[in-house]
Amino acid sequence: MVRENNETVLYSDIVIEELLGDFKEEAINEIFKIVSENGLLEKVEIKAENLKEAVFLHNKLKIPRKDCLHAVLARDNNATMVTRDHHFEELQSIVDVKKPEELI
Repeated sequence: MVRENNETVLYSDIVIEELLGDFKEEAINEIFKIVSENGLLEKVEIKAENLKEAVFLHNKLKIPRKDCLHAVLARDNNATMVTRDHHFEELQSIVDVKKPEELI
């Protein structure tokens, strides 16, 4: 669907870090290759203010820091957060959250 609609998939170092917990680097490269070959993959940098806000949200909402950081990065890059993770239901006030099946 990303390719069909010419959408861009955003990722950050934190995405890679999380994926490395379950996949080998070669597998991650293969996953990313699907969109990167078409110029539809973009890395976003994590800035100090992103981290600061993520920690604030974590402390306020008691949601994992990494989830808060994903939400902040998505919002700051005008992206929709595509996930089934229930933590993001509580972050809908700062970022547009969709389940994958909602975009088909």
